[in-house]
This record gives sequence, C-alpha cells and structure tokens, in this order.
Amino acid sequence: KLPTAIRFGSAYSFAKSNFNFILALEGYKVLNGGKLHINSGGEVCYKDLLFIRAGYQTAYENKGFSTGLGFKYKGIMLDYAFIPYSDSFGTSNTISLGFNF
Repeated sequence: KLPTAIRFGSAYSFAKSNFNFILALEGYKVLNGGKLHINSGGEVCYKDLLFIRAGYQTAYENKGFSTGLGFKYKGIMLDYAFIPYSDSFGTSNTISLGFNF
C-alpha cells in the first residue's frame, strides 16, 4: 500500500523598485501516522539577475534552516543551496545549472 499525503500552501510576491520579493508557506502531511511538516521560505531578486534565498523546515530530526544563491543571465541559471544538518551529519551543498531555450 502506498502512503497517502496531503500538501497545501500559499505564496505572496511583491516588487519594490529593482527588487522582487517572494514569501512562501507550505504544509505537508503523510496520512496514517506521518508528522506535519511546515516549510517556509523567501527569495529576494535583484533585476532578474541575482537571487538570494532562505528557508526553514519543521518536524525533521536533523535539518531545518537552508539558504542559497542564484544567478540568471540570458536563459542560463546557476543555483547554489547550503543545508546544514545536525547530529554529526555535516552539511549539504547543491549546485545546479539550468538552460531555458
């Protein structure tokens, strides 16, 4: 039997001069005994070129806060994320490269 999950959330975006802001909040629950996870995050974008991100996840034993940077130029996107873990798990560094054409 596969687990059943429910996910719900919302986001709000607004702009101020050369900056765009996004705030997001999401809930995730695996039914039949799973914990409720609340995920929240924000992004600040400067001229659709530089992106700064931060987030927080609840109800996980070894992770919570994360942060990242992104760059976008003519359809090429480079993203970096840093996730520190607790309980001697160290940290995670993720780099992605994307193309829009």
